[in-house]
Amino acid sequence: MKTRKKKICLLVLTFALMMQAMWAAILPIAATADTVNTDPTVALHTETKIGDDSIESITDAVYTIGWTGNLSKVTSTQLINVPTRSIYAEIWIDNVTGKTDQIAKLKVQLGYKLAEGEHDFVWSDAVYAGATGNNDRYKANFTPDQVGIWKYTMRVSGDGGNTWVSSGENTLIVVGSEDELTPLTINSLENLTDLNDRLMIGNPTPDILGEIYVEGITDEPGQGKNIKAQLGYKIENDTDYVWVDAEYLDEVGSKDRYKANFTPDRAGKWYYAMRFSLNNGATWENRLLGYKVNKFYDDITITKPYDVTLTWSQDPKTTQTITWKTTNDISGGVVQFAKQLEEGTFPGESRSIAADTKPFHADMMHTVTLTELEPGTTYVYRVGNGTQWSDIFTFTTESEATAPFSFFVFGDSQSGRQEESDYAKWGETVNTAYQTHPDAKFFMNLGDLVELDSSYDHWHKWFEGAEGVIERIPQMSATGNHEYYAGYNANQLADNYIAQFNLPQNGPDRLKGTVYSFDYGDVHFVVLNSQQAEANVNLPNPMGDILLEQKEWLENDLKNTEKKWKVVLYHKASYYSRASRDKDAEPIKQAFQSVFDKYKVDVVFSAHDHTVTRSYPINNNNFVNSPAEGTVYYLVGRTGNKNYSDPIRQIWNAYYLNDTEDTNYVHINVDGDQLTISMQEKNGKLLDQYSIDKAKGTGTPAEELPKIQIDKVDKLSAFEEKKNVGDTVSVFAEVNAANVTNYVGRGVHILAQLGYKKEGQASYTWVDASYSKDSGKNDMYGASFVPNSAGVWNYAMRFSGDAGATWTMTDPKSLTAAGDSSQGGNTGGNNSGNTNSGNNSGSTSSGSKSSSAGSTTNPSTPTANDKNPVLTLESTVEKTADGKSVATAALEGAVLTQALGKIQTSSGAANPRLVIELTGKEPIGKIELPSDSLSALLAETQSLVLSMVYGNTTYDLPLQTLNIPALAKALEADSRDVKISIVIEQVSGAHQAALEAKVEQSGMRLVASAYDFQVIASAGGKQFKVNDFGKRYISRTIELDRLADTGKTTAILFDPTANRITFVPALFAKKDAKTIATLKRSGNSIYAIVENSKTFSDLTNHWSRADVELMASKLVIQGVTDTDFKPQSQITRAEFAAMLTRALGLSETDEVQFTDVKSTDWFAGAVGAASKAGMVEGFENGAFQPNAGITREQMAVMISRAMNVAGQSVAVDQADLARFKDSGAISGWAKEAVAQSINTSILNGMTDNSFVPQAQATRAEAAVVLKRMLQYVQFMN
Repeated sequence: MKTRKKKICLLVLTFALMMQAMWAAILPIAATADTVNTDPTVALHTETKIGDDSIESITDAVYTIGWTGNLSKVTSTQLINVPTRSIYAEIWIDNVTGKTDQIAKLKVQLGYKLAEGEHDFVWSDAVYAGATGNNDRYKANFTPDQVGIWKYTMRVSGDGGNTWVSSGENTLIVVGSEDELTPLTINSLENLTDLNDRLMIGNPTPDILGEIYVEGITDEPGQGKNIKAQLGYKIENDTDYVWVDAEYLDEVGSKDRYKANFTPDRAGKWYYAMRFSLNNGATWENRLLGYKVNKFYDDITITKPYDVTLTWSQDPKTTQTITWKTTNDISGGVVQFAKQLEEGTFPGESRSIAADTKPFHADMMHTVTLTELEPGTTYVYRVGNGTQWSDIFTFTTESEATAPFSFFVFGDSQSGRQEESDYAKWGETVNTAYQTHPDAKFFMNLGDLVELDSSYDHWHKWFEGAEGVIERIPQMSATGNHEYYAGYNANQLADNYIAQFNLPQNGPDRLKGTVYSFDYGDVHFVVLNSQQAEANVNLPNPMGDILLEQKEWLENDLKNTEKKWKVVLYHKASYYSRASRDKDAEPIKQAFQSVFDKYKVDVVFSAHDHTVTRSYPINNNNFVNSPAEGTVYYLVGRTGNKNYSDPIRQIWNAYYLNDTEDTNYVHINVDGDQLTISMQEKNGKLLDQYSIDKAKGTGTPAEELPKIQIDKVDKLSAFEEKKNVGDTVSVFAEVNAANVTNYVGRGVHILAQLGYKKEGQASYTWVDASYSKDSGKNDMYGASFVPNSAGVWNYAMRFSGDAGATWTMTDPKSLTAAGDSSQGGNTGGNNSGNTNSGNNSGSTSSGSKSSSAGSTTNPSTPTANDKNPVLTLESTVEKTADGKSVATAALEGAVLTQALGKIQTSSGAANPRLVIELTGKEPIGKIELPSDSLSALLAETQSLVLSMVYGNTTYDLPLQTLNIPALAKALEADSRDVKISIVIEQVSGAHQAALEAKVEQSGMRLVASAYDFQVIASAGGKQFKVNDFGKRYISRTIELDRLADTGKTTAILFDPTANRITFVPALFAKKDAKTIATLKRSGNSIYAIVENSKTFSDLTNHWSRADVELMASKLVIQGVTDTDFKPQSQITRAEFAAMLTRALGLSETDEVQFTDVKSTDWFAGAVGAASKAGMVEGFENGAFQPNAGITREQMAVMISRAMNVAGQSVAVDQADLARFKDSGAISGWAKEAVAQSINTSILNGMTDNSFVPQAQATRAEAAVVLKRMLQYVQFMN
């Protein structure tokens, strides 16, 4: 029996340790994981005693103190030789403190000493004083015996006094007489009771409680000396409160609590508050606790419908949606309405429409959408059930003709706390705004309408506050994060919000009710959902990337509007006031901003920070001179109780105010080409007014744009080893600008460029660099260039914070390129960058490879499009032996020579490209080129790329990839007789049928025609197809006639002989309403674009689910079965090699070089290809060990080699590994690769300070790492 119990204990301990290790290994690789803390909060020291019958575990708890603080501040003076008031401090231990009963028996002491002179603290024990929130409180006091300044502190020990943690230090002033004591002041007034029920007049209200804290008075036991409290109440519109005495109830921590009630005698909204006296009622403090508001009912009003609300779910010209609530004993509802003609005629000529009725909490909710209304008409209406009616209200439809109009935008009407449903300020603000601007047509509310979406009390008080407005003009709202809250650390999907507001249902399917658009006048309004975080945390079924889902919808929505003005609204701001908001803002900017820029959105309104701000006009995250060039971003302030103390004025703010004293609203007036935005306090004070003139393209006032001070530029990439001619060299550097680069994401208004030149050249060629990642308080930018000849190349990066007027440059560095020209590639930066020369010039527009339209005589004179000449060839139609039509053209050597001249004289010629556009609509396009002319071009311009354009496809052929002498030898011909043909054929016939069958069998869908890209050398009646370009990736594009979902769309290679489909690296870019797929592979074949969506049943709620299913949908990875992925299983060396081979689009090979890899093994071809490419190596005994697990450092090495195969060279500094305490455990052969993986964020540490190089990688980790690598080398979106 004893032995069995001992074994059970050991098994339990072993299992616990295994689980702890497993989670420590899993979490760091997750894209959302931060630092994993593996230190237990409570360390258990266990001594085992073996008795006759059992094993007894004796535990002595030692606690690690998570935090201690909130040491009481004694601001009033203290009398000598009198005990101080109780001094408190709080302590937090995860899952230990904050409980009903004291769990942790801690040693806590108060220390005190005279500040002047050399004195040690005198320590006395503190006692447990209960829990507050998640913390435990302790208290003690002391009696000072000298006049002067005294210091005091609290310390806590979790190990019996061996170690101590301090709660901080404060001081107090000790005086010798009562005359010197500081007059008493109220420190805080809190927690006035909310009255939420539908209460009747004539009855006393429930007890209304309020709390007061006065230092040195209420923190002592019993009622505070000389304190008196009163409750005041009044009905709406009365001037003065009626005051009644409140009764002392009890103490709550350091506060005293009082209670009172009153009896309302009239139906309506009643205001109530508490006031306090510190001298027993002789005088009263001006500061009130409250006010709050509650509506009371009589026998008539209690039967009326309530929460009557107007929205638009359809056209504002001809429809009106009305929603209201009743008690649950009323099962049906009706709207009675008529045109407003003369007072007193309603409801004589009215119509009645039955409502759609459904339960809502304990109420019934009724909805009617009135249709076939007349534009520009005022209607009167009431709602009810035929016997019990609401008051009579009016609404007005939008005019048929475009006319001037105004509307409101409100921000954050929420109460201050989830426990408090106080919406009195909201009610005052919305009603004041409407009374001030009664012609406003509707209002927009930007989310956080309530503090807690799941609370009926909060929603009831919100509607009660909006009475007087919301039943007269429509409300069109957005969700905020609080609409997703179901409590602390619990979320829901804005359930109550969606149920209560009937809004347009034209948004994305999963987001209907929270994402929509509508038109009013000459304005197109778009409401978006910014709650990416809330839709994915503390939920049983996270929604995934809702921002990307909206981006595709948004593009289509904005593309299809012809309205003069475009206004977008969402809750969480792209340009914020609180520094902590950057993590939310960046993904929102990434998703939406490029679409705003593309379709010239005029204004974006957001909320969330409770500040009143206006940005400078912004385009592409840079300041621009006028709203005609960019978008103006607003934060609209608050209409509720809550405000923050930590916002700051940001560099992008043209106007900024953190208004902690009063609420505010925004009033917008639209009149033709004029849009005027006025931000006003509730009290009527105009805070800011900005007008946009669409005709003139101006904004008033026109402010001077700020200039970003570049404080530091450094960490330019260094390359010690030689590079090969033709290698793509990726260069990075970092920039620091205060309050700009320290935020998450690309710092606003910073430009970066990479300059490069061969040693001896006079000036740099500059190409635009792009933001790469955050690096501490710096931003990292990167760009690339390709040295096209052997020698020393100099490079540097420069940064500007004033739109290129001035630049700050890094110290230049150099690298050596070795090899001959046949290894070269395109010279220049990344093709998306702008290019210019010189040391101080600004950026200039880049060239384009798109050809001119139309056809000319054969051939056209080459025209230079910047540095890229374009030849347009008129085709003739030929027939193949099997009857296919071919659009063909031959290019003569003289024309190529003329084109070469254009290349040589065009600006820069750093990345020369000859675009050859072939006319024709045949299924096959073919151009024929003389090899001797190609050889001449290659001799003059080694990095020249021939780009064939035919129909909706292009094919880029670097001339360096053609070995003309070798091709001539294979054809047994003279080099001068060889002709090179580039052929693009739309697949048809048997191959098309086989492809369609394979795609359908695989559960995919073709979304574009398939094409066979070919390069053919011919001479003397012989042909030789060039299907392999070695390590050089060749680009070809296919245009899709639709906007593709990049998460589900992938490029494939189809091998008709093997009837097999494999992944092809590709990027998808949106252009107008189409998608351009750029496929990258080092060989020719049949290529197609498909849609595919793959899921696995064992990934539900797994951290890697999104990345794994993305990679599976792209055909890069496969499941263990069709339904299971086994994310936590170890990845084997063979599996990872196969993943790498597929990820890079490599063809499998029959060559098997390892003794333990058989040609019949499923992984043989993939391992052979990975070995041939140099990505994997075997062991000294010739084995590969395919079924062995792969360690994290081995994975880093294989990833590094794969990046080299993809043409990416990344400079690293192994000193970066010093932050890992186990860096010494990283094998020497792996250090550079690990540093590269860390530097590029492809592989992360297990924690912030440990890498754990020998840990075995899992299948989930491998999938995520591969995805990051493909995105880094631009082989995948």
